[in-house]
Amino acid sequence: MKSSESLLVEPFNVLEDQAGLGQMVPATSGHTSPPTTDHGSMSPPEQQHKKRRQHKDTYRRLHPIVTTAPNVPPKRGSISSGSSTSSAASDGSATLVPTALDAHRRDMFGAYPVQLDAQSLEALDEQLNSVSNEELVFDIRGGHKHPMLATVFSRSLQDVGLFSCYVAAAQSLFLQRRSRKGFQPSDQLMALQNRGLSHIRDRIMGVNAVMDDILIASITQLMVADSVCGNIKSLLSHQRGVRKLLGLRKDALNEPLVAMSLGVIVVIEFYMALVAFIFPPEKPPPPPADNALRYIKHPFPISICIRMSRLPQGLEDLALSSKCSLQTIDLLEHLSEWSSDMQAINGANQAATEVYARLFAEPMSSSRSAIFILRNLRHANAEISIEYVLCLGVIIIIKHQRTTRKTDYLDDELVHSFVRALKQYPHASHCEVAAIIWLVAVVAWRISGVFKPEADDLIDFTIKKYDEAQSLSTTRTIWRKFLWHERYEHAWTRMWQLGLDRYQVGKAERLMRAPAPKNGMLKRSQSSSLPRDSASLKKEDSNSSYQSSSNFSRPPSTVHSMDSVTPPVSDSDVLSG
Repeated sequence: MKSSESLLVEPFNVLEDQAGLGQMVPATSGHTSPPTTDHGSMSPPEQQHKKRRQHKDTYRRLHPIVTTAPNVPPKRGSISSGSSTSSAASDGSATLVPTALDAHRRDMFGAYPVQLDAQSLEALDEQLNSVSNEELVFDIRGGHKHPMLATVFSRSLQDVGLFSCYVAAAQSLFLQRRSRKGFQPSDQLMALQNRGLSHIRDRIMGVNAVMDDILIASITQLMVADSVCGNIKSLLSHQRGVRKLLGLRKDALNEPLVAMSLGVIVVIEFYMALVAFIFPPEKPPPPPADNALRYIKHPFPISICIRMSRLPQGLEDLALSSKCSLQTIDLLEHLSEWSSDMQAINGANQAATEVYARLFAEPMSSSRSAIFILRNLRHANAEISIEYVLCLGVIIIIKHQRTTRKTDYLDDELVHSFVRALKQYPHASHCEVAAIIWLVAVVAWRISGVFKPEADDLIDFTIKKYDEAQSLSTTRTIWRKFLWHERYEHAWTRMWQLGLDRYQVGKAERLMRAPAPKNGMLKRSQSSSLPRDSASLKKEDSNSSYQSSSNFSRPPSTVHSMDSVTPPVSDSDVLSG
């Protein structure tokens, strides 16, 4: 007797008959009777024909073929397709004669632990395709190495309960994409959820339930279905239960299935916190005492200085010169840690599955930390600070998928909140200006696919307000002090150059619309612009030859007092100057 795992890999056994011909017999005991050896007075060809006929009848009974009419939905309330299917021998509607190889040729899903109906199979197929094309972070996709496929789905093929929970999550997402007015769970979805709950109850009564990886994975998949269905009571109950199980495991959280399940939990908790932040109640409860923001003064302790030294230069200067809490420093440190994993992915040389697993869980964990910081800042009624702008930008960078065309109301609120906070931010220091220029470039690049007007508005506002942003070479130097510039500097440069071109065109149009000055005003302005002391006169005489032969535009500080229209400044001009 073979184990259930070997049945998924080897669904058939090859037995040799007396004539030396290979015969495929299903490797499932208990369903078929052993072949008889008493053939009576039949000739050898008749005996072989009878064996093949018995085998075909057995195969058709064990593997029925779905013969539903086109454009006819399956019956509701049925998980198994056995009640709504018929074999080819009964109605003769099959176009192909079923053979032993049909399990590999006709249906690649023939080895599923649970036999599903047509809608569940379609939902599962759509889920597998969407997960393989899902963006982990910054246009990085795992493909067939996506941790959800490589870990959760592969293990679900070996367990009936986990597979039912996975299909329930897939079918809930499938129905949500097709629900326009309100989401209504189907009978198949409710049956799958009930089967998954029954499986969880059986496993949680086991002796070693705390160390059961499949139990934790099953609960997290039901949490996905609950969040999509809007069953908040069940979602919170499952969240508390799985958190208790993870707490009892202590340090045993490095198993691939548990780590992936923990990443799913973090994603769900992030969305719960994001909804609570965007739509706060009238009387929000006070934040927990252990999550209160903590600020330290100079001189910083040695441990904090060591942590800051690991950050990129731009983030290190920001943490040293600005007012940042310890939670914000932790957030910046976490960003730099998982950003180093992106360097392992280079073109066709894909990294290992562990790297994709970290890129699935760690960025969302950073977003969840940023949400908690924003909630504490709002509770303290603090003014808009660099922490507030930075946390909003981090959430948009990680959450928003640049290639997605369909967005939800959460994306709209996040983008509008970031634009308002940036425009209301008071005068920033030199380090804060550098951080804002870098953050605006990344946020505008991420939202340019859907929020193109908002992205252009962010870049235009930054270029007009900060002189450092009016030079492309200076902007590139600032980007190199922060994260992610190696992989995306070309895209950022092209986007920023378009903003500089719009700025130069707008400045030229304003100068053309301005009324021409009178003669008296022109003479007065020319006389006031002359040097008044001998030192400045000598300096101007020494530089007159250089200024007369130079075709460069004036510095940004005198850009509004120019009397003539200058062409847009290119990057090569700035570098040569």
